[in-house]
Amino acid sequence: RFGNYLRFQSEQIVLLVRASYLLNSGRLHDPLALSEDSETLVSVRQRSADFAGELLGFRDIEHVLRYVHERWDGMGYPEGLSMQEIPVESRVLGLMDVFVDELYFVEDAFAALEAVKAEDGAFDPQLVAALEEMLRG
Repeated sequence: RFGNYLRFQSEQIVLLVRASYLLNSGRLHDPLALSEDSETLVSVRQRSADFAGELLGFRDIEHVLRYVHERWDGMGYPEGLSMQEIPVESRVLGLMDVFVDELYFVEDAFAALEAVKAEDGAFDPQLVAALEEMLRG
């Protein structure tokens, strides 16, 4: 729905959906890696990108997954990309991943949005504003 709201092309929406399905596929490498600590998550997400690209041949999905933990302020990983250097699909998937995780815990979209906003510098401010606008309808 958010991809539609952003007026993404259908190819971009399909890419986002497919990438979202493979976001945690790196856990297949180590099913016991269920910890959410940052080191484990980095490893899982990078293995997910490797899995999508090297094993499945989905280089476009690999590209999205590889940069999903980059931050708008450049303090993310794996390469410390910032702002427009981060692929837009990675920015959207990273934002939605955190939003959905927060939504699971607080069960209120606006509380989840506030938690996302509290991650100062992490997300593209235009995407956060668009998410808020979409939620407010």
